[in-house]
This record gives sequence, C-alpha cells and structure tokens, in this order.
Amino acid sequence: MALRSTSMTAPLVVDGPMNGELFLAYEQQHLAPTLRLSDTVFTGNLSSH
Repeated sequence: MALRSTSMTAPLVVDGPMNGELFLAYEQQHLAPTLRLSDTVFTGNLSSH
C-alpha cells in the first residue's frame, strides 16, 4: 500500500508471503501508475511482517 497525507493508494492483498517477483509486479502494475513527479518511495524488508 502507498500512503499520502490525504489518502491510501495502490492497495494490494496477497494470500501468502511476498517474494521478489510479486513485489516487482506490484511496483510496476499497482504502485508506479499512482506516482506523481514529486513523490518519494521508501521500501523495507522487515522480517517480522
């Protein structure tokens, strides 16, 4: 999911663990189309998720 100060965007529900292939597809198909020129993207790899 992506958060803006006004809303949530690019939501995705996955039944199972996220892997590299799925994450790349999410970035390309869901996240990238919602980005604006001034946006900053932070990603993390927290094993407790």
